[in-house]
Amino acid sequence: LTRGADVIILDEPTAVLTPQETRRLFEILENLRKDGKSIVFISHKLNEVMEISDRITVMRQGCFIGTVDKQDTSPSDLARMMIGREVFLDIKKEKADIGDVVLEVKDLWTSGEKEISKIRGVSMEVRAGEIVGIAGIDGNGQSEFIEAITGLRKVEKGCVILGGTEITNFSPKKSREAGLAHIPEDRNTRGLNRTMTIRENLVAVQDDKSPFAKGIMVNDSASYPFAKEMAEKFDIRPRDTEIPTSSLSGGNAQKVVVAREVSIGGKLLVASQPTRGVDIGAIESIRTILQDVKKKGLGVLLVSADLEEIMSLSDRIVVMYLGKIVEVADSRALYDEPLHPYTKALLSAIPVPDIHNTKKRQVLEGEVPSPIHKPSGCAFHNRCPHCMEICKQQDPALAVQNMENGHMVACHLYAEQQKKVQEAQTG
Repeated sequence: LTRGADVIILDEPTAVLTPQETRRLFEILENLRKDGKSIVFISHKLNEVMEISDRITVMRQGCFIGTVDKQDTSPSDLARMMIGREVFLDIKKEKADIGDVVLEVKDLWTSGEKEISKIRGVSMEVRAGEIVGIAGIDGNGQSEFIEAITGLRKVEKGCVILGGTEITNFSPKKSREAGLAHIPEDRNTRGLNRTMTIRENLVAVQDDKSPFAKGIMVNDSASYPFAKEMAEKFDIRPRDTEIPTSSLSGGNAQKVVVAREVSIGGKLLVASQPTRGVDIGAIESIRTILQDVKKKGLGVLLVSADLEEIMSLSDRIVVMYLGKIVEVADSRALYDEPLHPYTKALLSAIPVPDIHNTKKRQVLEGEVPSPIHKPSGCAFHNRCPHCMEICKQQDPALAVQNMENGHMVACHLYAEQQKKVQEAQTG
């Protein structure tokens, strides 16, 4: 822009942006368009493409498929052009058949990469047959929380219980043996050994157990047919499981991780950013797999920066801000009536692929908290449009707001109603 460019090309510019940052970028792009600049916006996020574009060109496997005007198409039409078939991203969410508690986290405290991402007294549970989603802008403690549960980060206080067995500070290997499967957020550093073949990666967490172990060697007579079966079942391409995973596309590499973790069964599947950086076909496949895991009776703990994904897949949603839970509700209640000001701002930032949409977006004002110093009182008070004096002094507790659906929120705005609920509960 400083060189007077008239054409601006942006390649996946929102890949690592928060919803609010994406919203701000779109406002800038709209102003540039009004100033007469030509903008090429490259993305696989269809709702964003529908919101920002005037005309849309689709390419598939290096070939031009077609160009359409925004008002003449829809996300489903674009997906069909991209993949060559009907794509179902809005997975039909069947009613959860809720079972016993498989994961219980009690008053968990752990260190963070930054002061504001430290986990402070988090308690939650996941039941068999349900998907619990953790929502929030990246950097608010989601990664640290998952690492603490899966044995990748030391728990300083509190406990993690899996299927009735305490696994606090278990190694990742011992956690797996207790029944925990984990799709890590970075497949390249923690999900795969990119120098190893597809087959070797698929059996990597089971190669010391029957039928894959043969002394100190891997039993090829068991691993070869298993890898072939997984490649077929999870549509890993190419089907040749003897090629290194470094040669795979992002989507197929992620399918290897998902196939391995889902195949080991257990009690709980922790899925952290399972569709980040993959194509739309892989997104459809992975979302369907997570629903299938839920139907089989496992608990699923899902972390995703994609709010649409969280809303689409989750039965219950936990909203996290600066290392603490600020709201918990079933997905429908949270969508219809979010309570915490942070949750409202998050949901309002979801792109809506409707050219007639007039939905008002809530922009978070105020200063972004320092990575070193957590604000006093309620951590959100310096960005909250409803801030009161008590918010600056006292951190609100997470409490039940609605007895009928168990909707919980940590906000002083609802203190009076929560007091009535507590009185009713104690009789």
